[in-house]
Amino acid sequence: MKAGRSRWLRNRVVLSVFLILGPAIPGVAKIYGDKELLMLVRNGYRDNIQRVSTWRGSARVVDSSSGTGLGETSSQSSVEFVCNNDMGAMRWNWTVDSSKIQKDGLAHEENKKFVNCMVKGDSYYDIGPYYPDKMSRPYLARIRPYEEKFIKIYAYDFHPMFYFGIVDRDMCKRLDQLYREGDLPGDMEPIRVDRDGDLVTCQLRDEEPINRYVFNLAQGCNLVSWYSKASIVTERWDFEYEEINGVFVPKSAKWHNEQRVEGHEPKILKRVVDFEGSVVNEPIPVSEFSLDKLGVEPGDTIYDVAIGLSYTYKTETVDALISETDSIKKTPIGAAENNPNDLMQLNEREAANNKGGNGAPTAKTTEPERMVGHQEARRTFLLWSICTLIVGIALGFAGTSWYFRRKGVMRKASNDQI
Repeated sequence: MKAGRSRWLRNRVVLSVFLILGPAIPGVAKIYGDKELLMLVRNGYRDNIQRVSTWRGSARVVDSSSGTGLGETSSQSSVEFVCNNDMGAMRWNWTVDSSKIQKDGLAHEENKKFVNCMVKGDSYYDIGPYYPDKMSRPYLARIRPYEEKFIKIYAYDFHPMFYFGIVDRDMCKRLDQLYREGDLPGDMEPIRVDRDGDLVTCQLRDEEPINRYVFNLAQGCNLVSWYSKASIVTERWDFEYEEINGVFVPKSAKWHNEQRVEGHEPKILKRVVDFEGSVVNEPIPVSEFSLDKLGVEPGDTIYDVAIGLSYTYKTETVDALISETDSIKKTPIGAAENNPNDLMQLNEREAANNKGGNGAPTAKTTEPERMVGHQEARRTFLLWSICTLIVGIALGFAGTSWYFRRKGVMRKASNDQI
């Protein structure tokens, strides 16, 4: 009788656990179609991008925006870039040739300006924005520890390698994640993988939020289109590539972003990038990654954020200043020289990065990144809830067992007394 009651209690506890936890435990996304196509794309994409040792050229960039509250903006820019992946170095000199803002029937044109940046080793260099026609030197250049977050893909930064998979900065990692179905929760289902000739399409979900990737096997397995649609944001990238020295590199990129808010005009942001004169896997002199090539001239101020030290280019040296401690000219980290022009330009640079001036929006978290972030948070919460529930059930089971044992002991004692 007692053994039967214990088995009944255990069965009830186990059944309760499954009834409670069953709905809370997320399923996993299932792939419909030939999932091996994802590995075919991944391997081809990796092989192509790994063959890009050096890449240099120029690009024409056209930005436009509307519905931002600032009027209709448009700008045309030219970029000269050089990239040496073997050295871990890249530089881009960005010049805004023309910029116009139209609002309430009035048009305003800005002067020509430049924003130059460089990544070399663990350091990130930038100078600008400056207006050469109306601002005299000396200018201020900064050196900071490099962090990828400094690169605003849609602003005045021009990390050339991002155009190989601008949607997901590590496309191989993303394809691996899609291939391993268990890495994605069930609410990402269905994942459909199809092939039409040289095009491989991978789409997540049939309803919003939708993410669709299209790769071209004949163009280095590169991403040729990405489309994302959520409740208030629709975004699309389209890419074209050209083969140079046996490697496919971007030839053009088009971006369209539309943000909808009820009762307001849609906010539309666009960018078109046309690459010109690309040279791939040809030797690049180390001098291409120098302060001179960045646009720094003798007499300009260099501010090293990491050590809080500022000095005059080609007049003072860091070693000399450090050895002469009494003459070290330090400023608080993150501050500019006590020069109103320099401080103004630093503030403008930050504003350009944050707002993406002249129709160049800042890099927002893409829909896949947002979804993955939400998934991780949801998994963490569910894991914590499950652990808490299991501990509670275990304690309840232990308490119940103790109660029945105690009750049995008391009944036995009562019977003994009788």
